[in-house]
Amino acid sequence: MSPKIINQYLAVKDSGQSQNAPKVKLTEAIIKSLPIKPYDYQIGESTVPSLFVRVRTSGSKSFYIVRKVDGRMSRAKVCTYGERPYTQGKESVLVKARAMIAKMDAGVTPTKEKAVRRVKAAQEASLATTVKDACTNYINGKTRALNTTKGYERFRDNHLTNWHSRQLSSVTEDDIADLFDDISEKVGPVAANNVVRFFRAVWKFHRRKLNLGDCPTIIFTAEGDSVKQWNTEDRVKRYVAEQELTPWWDATERLRRDYGGDGDLAADYLQFVLLTGLRRREVSNLKWEDINTRRKSFVITDNKSNREHIVSITPALEDILQRRRGESRPFNIVDPKKFITQVAKWSGVPFSTHDLRRTFLSHATTVGVPMPVLKELVNHSRKIDVTDGYIQIADRVKRESLVMIQNYLLKQAGQTKNIVSLKVVSNG
Repeated sequence: MSPKIINQYLAVKDSGQSQNAPKVKLTEAIIKSLPIKPYDYQIGESTVPSLFVRVRTSGSKSFYIVRKVDGRMSRAKVCTYGERPYTQGKESVLVKARAMIAKMDAGVTPTKEKAVRRVKAAQEASLATTVKDACTNYINGKTRALNTTKGYERFRDNHLTNWHSRQLSSVTEDDIADLFDDISEKVGPVAANNVVRFFRAVWKFHRRKLNLGDCPTIIFTAEGDSVKQWNTEDRVKRYVAEQELTPWWDATERLRRDYGGDGDLAADYLQFVLLTGLRRREVSNLKWEDINTRRKSFVITDNKSNREHIVSITPALEDILQRRRGESRPFNIVDPKKFITQVAKWSGVPFSTHDLRRTFLSHATTVGVPMPVLKELVNHSRKIDVTDGYIQIADRVKRESLVMIQNYLLKQAGQTKNIVSLKVVSNG
C-alpha cells in the first residue's frame, strides 16, 4: 500500500492543493524511487514517529526529525540519503533517529549540543591562548599602517613581556591596575593609556571565540568595582603661524649651507611636508615609480587609510622633486630629528613633522578651502559624515585648492618664485 499512498499524495500536490505528508513504512526501495518534483515534499516514517524523508527540487534526499521539545517544534537533520543504510545495522538511519528522538524527549536538541560543544571548544582554546599569542593574533588579524603595527608590537614586546606565558583569561582587574600604575610611573601617562587600550582591543578581539567575560579594563568605567581614571593627555597642538613661516623657511635653507648633501635632503623633505600636508612616513616612503611626470601627480599607497591617495605635482613640488633626481628615493631620510631640532633653534619655532601637517590644514582654512576638499587633500576619512561621503571632488578642484594653500604658505614665507596664478591652473 505504501507506493499507492505516496502516489495519491503526490497527485494531490501536483494539482496545487495543500496536503499533509503521509506516513508509511519506508524501505530502501521506496526511498530510492521517490520522484523529483517541481516542489519540495516529505514522507513520514510510520514506525518511527517524527522521522521524515525530505525530497527537494534539486533531487537531494535527507532525513529529519520534526518533534516538539519544551513545547516548541524543533527540527533536526539525521543525515543525507546514502550516508548510512536505512534499516540495517547499528549505524542505520532508524537507529540514529531513535537515539536523537530520545535525546530530544530529554530536552537536548542538536542546537543545544552544538552550543555546548562550542562553549567547550572555547574553554579549551582559552586555556591554550597566552597573552603573547592573543596579542599576535590581534596584530595579524587586520591590515594596518606599518607604523601602527610596529607600535602594537612594541606594546606586546616591551610592556606585556611578564604576561607572555599567561593565559589571556587569567588577567585580572588588579593586574591591569598594577600594569597601568607601573607604566605611568616608569614610562609616562600617555604610554600607560595606550598599552591598556591595546590590551582592551586584544581582549575584545578574542571575546567571542574564547567565550571571555568582561575585560578587566572595566576598572576604567563606571561599571567597575573600583573605578580608575585614565591619565590626562595634554596634546600639544602647535602649528607654524603666518609670522613664523619666513624664519622657519630661511632656517630650512640654512641646512643646505651648513650640512651639505644631508642638509639638502632635510630641507627638501621638510618643505615638501609643509606644502603637501602629508604624513612624515608618506613622504619618506615615496618612491620614484609612484610619480607620474606626464600626469603631474604622484600616488601614496602606504598610508593610514589603506587606500590610494593621489596628489597633484604643482610647480613648487616639481622644483623640489627635480632637486632630488639621482637619489634612490626622493626623500630617503633616516632620522630627521636632528635637522628639526636645528631648524627650531635657528628659527625660534618649535615644531614636529606632524605640526607641519597641522600647519597645512590650519592655513588651508584661512584661504577658504572647503572641508570636504581639505579632507581629500590630506587623505582624512570622510565616512563619519554620511552626506560628506556622497560628495565627489573633481581633480581640478583639488589641484586648485592645493595651489591656493601653497601660494599662501609661500607668500608668508617670502618665497614668490613658485606662486602660481589660479587662472593658469584652471586652464591647464
